[in-house]
Amino acid sequence: MKKPLDYLFWYTVSHFVIDEKYRIIHLNEEELEVWIENTTNRDLPIIRLSQRDVTWRVLVERDFNQVVHVMSQFRKELNRPKLTLANIYLCEKTLETSGMYNETKMSEDKTITINSYVLTPTEQAADMSLLAADFNWNTEKMLPLAEQTNAAVEELKVKMVSHLSANVQLPAKKTWKDQFLWTYLLIAINVLVFLAMTVMGGSTDTYVLTLFGAKINELIVAGEWWRLITPMFLHIGFTHLLMNMVSLFIIGTLVERIFGGWRFLTIYFVAGIAGVIASFVYSDSLSAGASGAIFGLFGALLYLIIKKPQIYWKTLGVNVLFLLGINLAYGFVVSNVDQYAHIGGLIGGLFMAYCVAIKGQYVDWKRWVYVALTVVIFSYFVVIGYRNVNATSDPATGNAVAMSYIEQHKMGKAKKVVGVIEKNNYNDYVSDFLLGTIEFQKGNHAAAITALERAIAQEPNFPEAFYNLALVHQADGNRLKAIAAAKQASAQSSDASYKALYEKLNESN
Repeated sequence: MKKPLDYLFWYTVSHFVIDEKYRIIHLNEEELEVWIENTTNRDLPIIRLSQRDVTWRVLVERDFNQVVHVMSQFRKELNRPKLTLANIYLCEKTLETSGMYNETKMSEDKTITINSYVLTPTEQAADMSLLAADFNWNTEKMLPLAEQTNAAVEELKVKMVSHLSANVQLPAKKTWKDQFLWTYLLIAINVLVFLAMTVMGGSTDTYVLTLFGAKINELIVAGEWWRLITPMFLHIGFTHLLMNMVSLFIIGTLVERIFGGWRFLTIYFVAGIAGVIASFVYSDSLSAGASGAIFGLFGALLYLIIKKPQIYWKTLGVNVLFLLGINLAYGFVVSNVDQYAHIGGLIGGLFMAYCVAIKGQYVDWKRWVYVALTVVIFSYFVVIGYRNVNATSDPATGNAVAMSYIEQHKMGKAKKVVGVIEKNNYNDYVSDFLLGTIEFQKGNHAAAITALERAIAQEPNFPEAFYNLALVHQADGNRLKAIAAAKQASAQSSDASYKALYEKLNESN
């Protein structure tokens, strides 16, 4: 994607969200698509901004039918007779005549009206003038095309995060208990942690995620138990943060109002920990995010529907089940979503809702039974995770974490990760190579040679391992073995350092 198109997307989104008080319904950062609605005026159209190739009529017709379907679902959910959409296409070049843009169309049943527009980087000023009739628009702050760089795009993203954080304000209420204090505080903490991670090197960087406390099975087994808690405050990428914080704002304020502050916090934190525990037991991947805790809030709402169906089914039931179903289905479809954390959080939130109940209910023996049952179940799964880490673990995540520690010259931390992998017998040739590298750096030459030879036995075509083995033998004064290892490294790779070491050893022979 070209930089001007990225810039145009984020400039337009930030204009509507910051200047026009719209809220984000859905955001796909990778495909440059966002759906937003106005928070103060429901009569204004919903806006969809998307990057699409709409040069040809058939492509526009197909996209139009998909948009009508989505809008029809929105209309039914909102119980509205009609809805209007401003459909804004982003294109890299000026379009040919497709006859389908910059016009108004309606669905067959006349319930959905779609006003289409086109924005292109090269004609952005002229294209935006077409929006002026429907929206307040100010292009004075837009940078010239030549200055729309990656840095400018990142500045717009940071501006969005800062705006969302700064506008988490407590509504004016008559009593302290009616204020959604904890929901907003949790949002602010998540945003601040994300900004800190960005400053430290980026929220998608393995080392930064490890440093801030992401869920890494090997480190939990090694004794870093706090990683069962800290992942719920970390997010991998801006989109991950944004979608979770929008969900927390919508669901959190509702649950906090019904259950009260301390009950809400108890449900949130226990559900978040339950999600991490489920991921620890069933998933080998590095993971982070508040989604387990947020699914726990869904669990709390399910508790209300189960316990008080006559009150909550009509007001919450259909919407809660629909949103829950959509989010669970999304987790099963998208490969990089930690669905175990979602399901664990949902169950943890449901159990904790039974434990704390709602405001005004008396303590009875059943609640203590739920408390005891929750403690037993949580403890059981933690023990299962510690004992059976070798049964489900793939060393790829641990290897990546150990490698990030090595790059930061934290050999002790790297050894802790690889040590768990080796102890539980799921090490591969990469794990052995890393262990050999660590032992060599720590001066344990015999252990380094053993690990590197084990790596080579698993993967004979491994020039890096042969090169490190040559260095260890050289440090030990075993020139012949060093020459043999360096020769293999030089033969398997064209890396100049491998050849230089081999020639140096031969010269001293």
